[in-house]
Amino acid sequence: MILNKVLLLGSASQTIIGRPIVPDAAVHAVVEEHVSAELPISNKFDKQNQLSHFESRNGIALE
Repeated sequence: MILNKVLLLGSASQTIIGRPIVPDAAVHAVVEEHVSAELPISNKFDKQNQLSHFESRNGIALE
């Protein structure tokens, strides 16, 4: 994977900060592991409307 929008470059001798990005810079990255975990589901109860609403942690409503 190549990331073309780089905000900060650094080495042992110097650091370059982009404003807003560093021109002509790219980072070559490799995804080593992708972990997909089960998100917990929470129950929210609205006392005023007497409604129960289930949603997962990422904000997706479960009806």
